[in-house]
Amino acid sequence: IKCKGADLVIDHLNKLFPMICQVLDDYRAENKEIGVEIAKEFLRLVPGEVILKFNLHSVIYESLKVNVSFDSLELIRTTFDLWIVLIEKTEPFSSKSFLKRSDELLLLLCRDIGIASKIDRIVVFLDSLKSVLKLMQFCAIRYLRKVVVTLCEVVKENWTSDSVVRAGESAMIVLIQNCWIRISED
Repeated sequence: IKCKGADLVIDHLNKLFPMICQVLDDYRAENKEIGVEIAKEFLRLVPGEVILKFNLHSVIYESLKVNVSFDSLELIRTTFDLWIVLIEKTEPFSSKSFLKRSDELLLLLCRDIGIASKIDRIVVFLDSLKSVLKLMQFCAIRYLRKVVVTLCEVVKENWTSDSVVRAGESAMIVLIQNCWIRISED
């Protein structure tokens, strides 16, 4: 069922999308946060076929890559949430494009978890990793070793931080529940 808001957005796509990108690509983190929220609402209203038809997802992906380098934890958190929503909306599960986009996100998170020095930032990355593992499910088996090593290293290096240990443990549980290799009893 289409709503009038979605039709309105689609009818004025050529005017709305550049403005969304302008806010999303602003140099201030506060404006980028607003841009991410606007983009999330945009994705909610516009069908995936329209996004793919006009290749809008590629533009959004490039903007999201820049956002994760900012210091704002809220921007990082909402950026990863939007990235996951974008993958879910535009990439069919386990297709080549799904694997490409989700692999890119998973590897980015593993890298950033390893190089982050602030505890709060590590926790945000670990929470986002957990969401990506839920998204990828069995497709993450290819990176099982990398993720386990990343989680073990970050917990080992930050064992005095309860928040990192809890977030690492939570991510490991999601990894085991969704991505672990299982042998069927049939």
